[in-house]
Amino acid sequence: MDTLALDQNRNPPTALKLLLPLMALAVLALLALGARLGVKHLYRENPAFLLSHIELVVPTAALRASAEECLRAQQVQEGMVTLTAIDLRSLRTELLRNPRVASAELQRIFPGTLRVTIKPRNHQAASPRRHSPIPPRLRPRRTQNRPGGLRAPQRPARRHRKPAENHRHRQTGQFRG
Repeated sequence: MDTLALDQNRNPPTALKLLLPLMALAVLALLALGARLGVKHLYRENPAFLLSHIELVVPTAALRASAEECLRAQQVQEGMVTLTAIDLRSLRTELLRNPRVASAELQRIFPGTLRVTIKPRNHQAASPRRHSPIPPRLRPRRTQNRPGGLRAPQRPARRHRKPAENHRHRQTGQFRG
């Protein structure tokens, strides 16, 4: 019986040694869950951060309509979503899909304003010379009219070095000619 009594006395400390790390992990998990729920309640779903105003800084009416359509597609409406719950990255990506938009900047202005600034793309016709399949040497030169009916190139032609006589060769040092 003495050996049985000793085993019973030794088992509880062994069980506690195994149980303490498990209890510590359970406490840490509960703290993490509490922190996550607290952030969600205080930050994401807080009615103080309800979206009250959308400020669109857009130069043209067409881009304004496109921006409003993107906001509706992302379900961003005044009074319906909190400012902190809006995914700015996906909204910016959606705005930049429009080929007329060069850049889009989104700002949260607390407590309830979302500012959307859009800069339009400068649409200038691409020069056919830049994207031509004809190599530059084979393209016709640009010319302009000059007085007297003469036509001259717009930019000066390249000047190639004429082979000079009586110059020393670089490596051999001998005269050419």
